[in-house]
Amino acid sequence: MCLGLVACTDSSQAAELDGSAVARQVEARTEGDNSVRELEMKMTDRRGKVRKRIATVLHEESEGVRKTLIVYSQPTSVRDTAFLSYDHAGADREDEQWLYLPAMRKTRRIPASDRGDYFLGT
Repeated sequence: MCLGLVACTDSSQAAELDGSAVARQVEARTEGDNSVRELEMKMTDRRGKVRKRIATVLHEESEGVRKTLIVYSQPTSVRDTAFLSYDHAGADREDEQWLYLPAMRKTRRIPASDRGDYFLGT
C-alpha cells in the first residue's frame, strides 16, 4: 500500500524503496504552507525487534519560519509527548526546539548541543 509519501502504483513498488530513498522523495516534495499528516514509524533493532510509533505531524510555514509540531499517540508509553521545532530560514537566527513530556507536565527547550541525541528511540 502506498501511503502518499512516495509516488507509486502498487504496494510492491513501495516495498522496494529503502529508508534513504523514501527520505529523499519526501524531502523533494512540495509541502505547501500548511499540512497535517498521520505518521507511523517502525523501528527495527539489530535483533529484529520492531517498535512502532504513531504520531500526528502539523506543519506551517510563514514569514521565513518553518514550524513543525509532532504529537505522539502510540504506544501509550509516549502518548501525548510532543516535539515543536522552529526552523528559521536565515542563518542570523538559531533554530529552536522544545519537548513536552506529559508525565512531568513540563516543556523543555532543547539546546543546540543536544540536538544530535536520540529521541524516543529514533
